[in-house]
Amino acid sequence: MLYKKNIEKFNESLFNNPTSEYRCTPFWAWNKKLKWEDMDEQIQVFKEMGMGGFHIHSRIGLDTPYLSDEFMDYVKRCGRKAREMNMLTWLYDEDKWPSGFGGGFVTKDHRFRSRYLLFSPYLHEDGYYERGTPQENRLGIDGTLSLIAKYEINLKNGYLNSYRRLDNDETGENIWYAYRVVSKDLPWFNNQAYVDTLNKEAIKKFIEVTHERYYEILGEEFSKSVPAIFTDEPQFVMKQNLKDPYCKQEVGIPYTDTFEESFKKKFQLSFLDKLPEIFWELENNKISQIRYWYHEHVAELFASSFADTLGKWCREHNIMLTGHMMAEETLESQTRSLGEAMRAYRSFDLPGIDILANHYEYSTAKQAQSAARQYGRPGVLSELYGVTNWDFDFRGHKLQGDWQAAMGVSVRVPHLSWMGMGGESKRDYPSPIDSHSPWYKKYRYIEDHFSRVNVCITRGVPDVRIGVIHPIESYWLTWGPDSQTKQKRISQQDNFDNLINWLLFSNLDFDFIAESMIPELYKGSEDKKSRLGEMKYEALVVPELITIRSSTVEMLKRHIEKGGAIIVLGRLPQIIDGDFNRKFKESCFNEYVINNAKYDLIDALEPFRQIDIINRDSSRNESFLHQLRDEKDCKWLFIAHGKPSETLKMPEKTVCTISVNGSYQVWHYCTVTGKKQKVPAVIRNGKTYFDKTSYDHDSFLYRLVKKDVSIISENFESPRLFESCPAKINKGGSYKFKKHLNQPCGYKLSEKNVLLLDIAKYQLDDGEICEREEILRIDSKVRSKLNYPLRTDSFPQPWLTAGEKTLRHTVKLFFEIESETDIAGAELAFEGNGVIVEWNNEIITEKSDSFFIDRCFNLVKLPLIRKGINYLTLSIPYGSKTDLEWCYITGDFGTSVKGDKAVITEP
Repeated sequence: MLYKKNIEKFNESLFNNPTSEYRCTPFWAWNKKLKWEDMDEQIQVFKEMGMGGFHIHSRIGLDTPYLSDEFMDYVKRCGRKAREMNMLTWLYDEDKWPSGFGGGFVTKDHRFRSRYLLFSPYLHEDGYYERGTPQENRLGIDGTLSLIAKYEINLKNGYLNSYRRLDNDETGENIWYAYRVVSKDLPWFNNQAYVDTLNKEAIKKFIEVTHERYYEILGEEFSKSVPAIFTDEPQFVMKQNLKDPYCKQEVGIPYTDTFEESFKKKFQLSFLDKLPEIFWELENNKISQIRYWYHEHVAELFASSFADTLGKWCREHNIMLTGHMMAEETLESQTRSLGEAMRAYRSFDLPGIDILANHYEYSTAKQAQSAARQYGRPGVLSELYGVTNWDFDFRGHKLQGDWQAAMGVSVRVPHLSWMGMGGESKRDYPSPIDSHSPWYKKYRYIEDHFSRVNVCITRGVPDVRIGVIHPIESYWLTWGPDSQTKQKRISQQDNFDNLINWLLFSNLDFDFIAESMIPELYKGSEDKKSRLGEMKYEALVVPELITIRSSTVEMLKRHIEKGGAIIVLGRLPQIIDGDFNRKFKESCFNEYVINNAKYDLIDALEPFRQIDIINRDSSRNESFLHQLRDEKDCKWLFIAHGKPSETLKMPEKTVCTISVNGSYQVWHYCTVTGKKQKVPAVIRNGKTYFDKTSYDHDSFLYRLVKKDVSIISENFESPRLFESCPAKINKGGSYKFKKHLNQPCGYKLSEKNVLLLDIAKYQLDDGEICEREEILRIDSKVRSKLNYPLRTDSFPQPWLTAGEKTLRHTVKLFFEIESETDIAGAELAFEGNGVIVEWNNEIITEKSDSFFIDRCFNLVKLPLIRKGINYLTLSIPYGSKTDLEWCYITGDFGTSVKGDKAVITEP
């Protein structure tokens, strides 16, 4: 149990100073040769930043053999250090990502390698085959090919008129071939391949290699100081579809060696006999049930083989399975990469999501939150802040975390904390959330806020009255040639997105209901409610569907019989269970059909509203998200901005009135200061009303106490709350306001300034001196000339190979540094061993006593930087594992940059 303290009475001191389980646990990138001094220091930094622990994440650049005795000894020592500091050690199940290949140890056995079915109009000989098309993701599409079936195809007006499966020696017209392709070796997978995620035996091998190894070392701490193991982006080879029915195009779909056997066992017919229906549309708008069954079978095989197998092992070993799937956001992305996101969450003890690049993926969060609620999970995990770059400030960290907290995220996994930043590591989706960033000592401000939010939003149970049938299975039926079906898929996605936005930003919280999970979760209907797992819904919404499961229809009928509300958007489903011959003829649903329009839906759901947020002009505020939790003696309400903010504009003031069903005394719990304040409120017609002034980056946490309220008034006048401020509150309670600067003002740097040296002339050995070029491009040119692999390629991990022991070459970099004034006391930071530094023809050997960002940098003291042109030469011993990298001059000076020319100026 992650939040053991939640079963106790609410503790104000816990809110003020939350413990580790409520705090974030970043990806800690083990991306270099491991050294205990680095680890010990960084764990202390995490503690200083307000973090609750760390995920041990083998990452690009690891130079200690993965899962070796040495590696596991460091894991054990980090676990011990975390316990000493009352922190948590979270595990990660792979060397890089996606999860499943076990650092290459699993897929050395070719039986366990990723594979797929290639459908092609071309005859190929069995053996190695390169498709000659761009790779869509890391899994790769080239490999060992073998023929499994062939077909004669007859199209009429672009539709499948007839087809037949041929014997291997038969001939015919317009023949298409089905091949099995087993993935080739790929550098990203450590010169092995990705795993066959549709093969349960392959995943058992993955567990044997990875999970059992961690259990051997840390098993006694499972569910104690080691709460969970993270699985990252499991997927299958992406489904492809034809662009046009007549195009001669090779397309791949997920497949495993036992697919035909398991399909026949489940559906009583041969998948391979009916294969063409997966790719072409049938005549007369007929819907292929085979296509529906295929997508269903792939989704179930993937969920049962991967997630269920891992989840079962984790439960048996008393550790939570967490992590996230691949491409969860859209109907198309999850159809292509995993079939159905929500189905896999059934085996996650802590369902997770991945939100990159400051995106706002409401569908991703809502799917995971819904499954977590229905299965009674403690919360949702989110990998966030990845690819937000160096200029993503605290406002972004708060906004991005706030909207996710409002949608159930209670475990934040900031992406990324670097162990080191040597070589390419410094470009691993920055900025680093650790001591490599100058603001790290202030980060506790963010962590204290979120940990206080988490203390409260993980208490009690979700208070949600609306369930929505998820439309993914209808989307599968339109997985045909783009020229015939793409517009249908776009329309389905638009409906999906609109429904989510209409409800969330009308302050109507809801859960998605996956049809595949209904047989397991549905526990009956009574008192106008239907119970699915741990949740009870009063209103069930059916979006525009092509097909609906018979089990879903039976649930909806029982819901109606017990007085529950049904709302059908736009039109009734067309067929049942993907069967074109089973038309939906349930007349009892006719009266529940409404227009597929925003305000028709909102009006229909008004009786089930829990809260509302109204602007001063009486319009509904449609910029907030919320989460409402119910405890025995109170409710918790968290409200956050749910839409991106323009970071460069001044915060804008908004005054809203919040209404909540019921009679409450309202307390505002400030998550920034840890203090609480009683809020003026009024009661009218069974609702509690109170005001709130907000700015662009605010969020609000309220405790609604079920007892005598502070103000009761039948003559309601909108109450006026204290004015909140756009900046932080000082300890004394005073406000600090931002103001426009009408003229330049003085400032002081918190650290020395830096001049970046990223362009130089260069020379390889005794060759000619080449003109100025960007250093990373120089590295690529030198590597090409020496026939070394490029750093832009997907490298196998350094721990696999020692590389070139002798550095046979020398690369010289020549810099010209212009200064407008004499500067003393400057220093030069650079990477590499054995580098000879010359400054104005003088060899520099005096090392600095100070430290520049990371220990990968050598730091030497420079002589006087003279006014005018100064000359710097670096002579770098060079081999296949050498990284030519930028250099930096640090000191008390200013800089002026124009184009690719930088000049040192007065401080």
